Amino acid sequence: MVKLSLKSMIFSVFTVVAAFLLNSCVQPTDFNTFLNDPIIKDKLERERVHLTKATDTGLAVGNRIVSGLNPNKYYMIKKEHWDLEVKEAVNLENGGTENILHGSANILIDGILFAEDEPEDDPEPEPEYEKILTSTEFGFVSEAGKIVEKLENIGKSDAVTGLTNYRTDRPKPALPYYTEYTITSAKPLSEKGQLFYYENLPNLSAIDADPAPVKKPFPSNGKLTPPTDGTFHFLDISDCIPEVETGVDFSYEKPFAIDQKPEAEKLPPSCILTGNILQLSRSCDTVDYLFLGITITKDEDNIEIAVNTEFRILTVYLVEDEEHKLQPDGTVLIFSIEFSGPEENMLNITITPNETEITQSQGGGTYPLIFGITNSSEYTDYLWCNDVDGPAASETTQTYTLDFWSDLKYQVAGKYKIYVSAMFIETGEYHSAVVEIEVVTQ
Repeated sequence: MVKLSLKSMIFSVFTVVAAFLLNSCVQPTDFNTFLNDPIIKDKLERERVHLTKATDTGLAVGNRIVSGLNPNKYYMIKKEHWDLEVKEAVNLENGGTENILHGSANILIDGILFAEDEPEDDPEPEPEYEKILTSTEFGFVSEAGKIVEKLENIGKSDAVTGLTNYRTDRPKPALPYYTEYTITSAKPLSEKGQLFYYENLPNLSAIDADPAPVKKPFPSNGKLTPPTDGTFHFLDISDCIPEVETGVDFSYEKPFAIDQKPEAEKLPPSCILTGNILQLSRSCDTVDYLFLGITITKDEDNIEIAVNTEFRILTVYLVEDEEHKLQPDGTVLIFSIEFSGPEENMLNITITPNETEITQSQGGGTYPLIFGITNSSEYTDYLWCNDVDGPAASETTQTYTLDFWSDLKYQVAGKYKIYVSAMFIETGEYHSAVVEIEVVTQ
């Protein structure tokens, strides 16, 4: 005999009845009344995400969600907060009127009433309003459909969730404010200008050789033959850097490379941007390079007054054949750098570039890290050495340089130490520090 619990039976009956009501041609009268209630309709409308006209077409807006994203594209999101200030008409001495910024009043925007009605016995003219931008944030859509701040967490999704409502109330007397989104997919880098590339060069410095190597137009289909004999292809994006006016700066941040191979076959793609030259991968047959362009506008006092971004993509396909095999990019090195010393008289170290973790691919060129003593003018009698070469390789310069491409001993996984000491001029005492570098290969 099979025993059924009373709880399970009640739940089953409820589910069947609910499914019948929702799927039948006639919905419950109370349900329709609920949806058509002006208060409910107004609440549902207010909670819809608001998109600007600059957003890609074809996206569907819902409550805290935007769907209809192309699952084959990458998306950037700009989020803007707007405050509202109301202008009230007042009489002037010459008989005219002028709008001035005033307190809370009726504001009707897109059919939504943003404040309480004025008393009927004391009507006032509908005031004008002014939107004031208070903050702007940029992010990217992840594979899980969330907004993420870092480009390396980007992915492909058909929707993005967790968005702020179209309207949010604040305690009076403050006015409501908007939250608006601009959602745009990465546009082709080639739209910005002509792309060129150098093929089969041993390193970046070979571009300046005499005679100069041939610069070829980058194929419109993005297909290149793999480099040979441990060489690299280099992409020239100079023509994609816009001409800017005085007081405006434009730059591409280091592009983020995404290997499109199946996870089990992935090798780390090389992605090195030096000036306007990008070193392309030689091991991944399909790579998406994502570029984030930053435009900064400054006033006469060189103070930033506006920051805008653009999102670009370049897809490169390496077409392998028997004569041109895909070659590994080399060992990827990750350097975690820390320094310590005695509780008293410890030197403070400055590292250039100022990064605590650096990922770099072996293959030629240079990548120096420069260690220096902060406030070096207060010190003298410098002494640097490392635990690999010992005191015999000590240096007495103000700074100490390590080049992780040319110095092969640092391309082996492990921990390395650099020792430094210097005399504090004011007291004649010696201060010291130990810099520890952990190298991880993958």
